[in-house]
Amino acid sequence: MTQEMKLHQYFYQWMRLYKLDAVRAVTYQKYQMTHRQLVKLAPKLYLGDLTRLSYQQLLNDHER
Repeated sequence: MTQEMKLHQYFYQWMRLYKLDAVRAVTYQKYQMTHRQLVKLAPKLYLGDLTRLSYQQLLNDHER
């Protein structure tokens, strides 16, 4: 099932489940910022398509 989920959707669920009440507000805001960046950089990337290469490309694109 997670293979058919987009990366940004998975990250959103993960941060809500594991980080919402576990970290300080400022830290959670950073997770939210990361989620927004994932939506911008890889809106159509599915977890099943995530590889080391595609992940590195995301990091490289973010730095530009």
